[in-house]
Amino acid sequence: MTFQLQVRIVDTDSDWQNHKDYIVLQSGNINVTNLLPFITYQFKRIFHITTVHSLETNESSVVMTLPFGAPSSAPTVTSLIALSPNTISVSWLPPIYTNGPLLSYRLSLMPLAGDGHMISTDVPEDKNSWIFGHLLSGRDYEVTVSAVNSAGEGPAYSKSVTTPIPGNLSMKETPYLVLGAENYVVKQRLLELLTRDYEKIVTKPKSILVTGIGVHTGLEIVLIADDSGRVTMVDINGTLLDSDMYRGAYLSQPTSIDVDWLHNYSYVADGHRIYKCALLQPFSCDIALEIMPYSPKVLKVDPLSGYLYYSIYNHTSKKGLFRIDLADAGKHGEPYPTHLINADISGFAIDYENLLIYYPNSTHNTIMSAFLDGSSVSDTRKGTVARPHFLNIESLVKYDGKYVWTNGTRMFSEEYDAGNGTYYHHSLALLERHFTAFNLYFPNSQPVPVPLSPPRDVQVLFTSNQAYVTWQVTQKLNYQGQGAFNQWNYEVAVLNKQGNVIQSIEASKGLSLNVPDLYPNTDYRVKVRAKSRAGNGPWSATFLGKTLKQADSDSAYLIVAVKHQLQEVALNGVVGKTIVDTWPIYPGVADLAWYEDKVFWTSNDGDIFMHRRNTTEKPSKLDFARDARCVAFDWLGLRVYWSEYRNAQ
Repeated sequence: MTFQLQVRIVDTDSDWQNHKDYIVLQSGNINVTNLLPFITYQFKRIFHITTVHSLETNESSVVMTLPFGAPSSAPTVTSLIALSPNTISVSWLPPIYTNGPLLSYRLSLMPLAGDGHMISTDVPEDKNSWIFGHLLSGRDYEVTVSAVNSAGEGPAYSKSVTTPIPGNLSMKETPYLVLGAENYVVKQRLLELLTRDYEKIVTKPKSILVTGIGVHTGLEIVLIADDSGRVTMVDINGTLLDSDMYRGAYLSQPTSIDVDWLHNYSYVADGHRIYKCALLQPFSCDIALEIMPYSPKVLKVDPLSGYLYYSIYNHTSKKGLFRIDLADAGKHGEPYPTHLINADISGFAIDYENLLIYYPNSTHNTIMSAFLDGSSVSDTRKGTVARPHFLNIESLVKYDGKYVWTNGTRMFSEEYDAGNGTYYHHSLALLERHFTAFNLYFPNSQPVPVPLSPPRDVQVLFTSNQAYVTWQVTQKLNYQGQGAFNQWNYEVAVLNKQGNVIQSIEASKGLSLNVPDLYPNTDYRVKVRAKSRAGNGPWSATFLGKTLKQADSDSAYLIVAVKHQLQEVALNGVVGKTIVDTWPIYPGVADLAWYEDKVFWTSNDGDIFMHRRNTTEKPSKLDFARDARCVAFDWLGLRVYWSEYRNAQ
């Protein structure tokens, strides 16, 4: 009698493999050699009794080998995407053979044109994604990821990506600054800030103060919150659309408002609450977050990343910048905000394209930037401003690399002198003495995203002349929350064996599509991509399949009991005709069987019924059966069988 030793790696869920490197000791134990360090194994033996008979032992307990050496395999990069002209996102999986506990990952980014320097950073071992920012547009970069343990650095995985070139503004997309000035809403061209050539698009009574403004560039509307508790909607030219949108919410004194332009919601800060309100009729509001005893100063919503950001100012116990996932807003059970930055922050701005937050630092009289998760904080104006005026900022925006801001009583802008690399600040000559709620207004200020990842898990069910295609939504990127926008349209492409597209069908709703007019017994390839009005995403992996041979194969179907009906359902899930409805299906079907054109079923009352399909006859009750539960038909012996509580007939 002989035996084989088999081994498998538990962590990778590998198959059992024969392992020849072992020695049987006199004690009967087995000394196994040539294993890999820091790997979890299981073992078993297969005894060969005869040429056709064998006996298999139980699997051993899980055993991990000791660490030794640097990692012997590289991490696997699962996603490398240029999120914007200046930002690259990379995600990876740990190496299979770490050879010891990992301490960190080493990331480097190298411009391939040779006119830049390498960026290198170490990130903690519990991270599996990273964002490189402040890059140049239209450049080729190589990203390298390696793993590090106590013995050293392992091999690296390298991959290249190209940052896109930003588009130019057309005349129609002239940028405007929309802001509150005392009891007015002002619209002014951003490129003409040093003039007083601005337009008052809304004028409130002098006793009312504008406290917040939100814009929706796609709908060309402006929302105005004021200290009387009203939220007013006007178009961008000031035409009144609704004087009190959220009268049913009983707002007391809203202090900030912002617009989710992709899901069509507004978010309103009022006292200790943040409300989530419908932007389209019928107008309604729900409590998104309650943060007693604190009051949010400014809020901003980012539907691209899927988070709501807000600041708490001038509180000793809790201050700074916070965020919650949009998917958690308004859920039962109070969502727990993430504290991103601990500082006195009143106003802040979000750069949707470059995934950055800009916020003031009054202590150092400057503007800081951080990624959307609060990491990689840097000073955006260190040593480059002549006589800075970044103190006590209430609201700010950034356009074309320059800031516009207010401290509540004065407005400022800056100009850049490329000759000496210096920014100069200007106080704008406006007569009003209260300013708030700065907003950029031009199409690119509220971008429509393009899908950056393909649909997942594409599956196709072929009949003789159709293909039923299903897929899952695109994978969210590493910086996105569950509330990030993913309501894409989809395109399904069907290709022949030669790779030529023979059908391309748009799917505006849902995650499935039926493709008609295919040929029987023919090879096809199917792929899916997500798309938006801003562009198309990458194609999914291709599904290879073949239609069935005979056209009459489409006569195959399922018979299902639904409510008080028996229905024919095609193999692709499409409901066909109803076989039987109402009585005697009521009070429900317990079991089903069929033979040729006959359908048998047992009811919940224990009766057996038979019905001939394709006839107008009513179902007949089989009187010889009582208290039946399960039913089956023997298509060879042509007998029906059923079970009862005590006996089987």
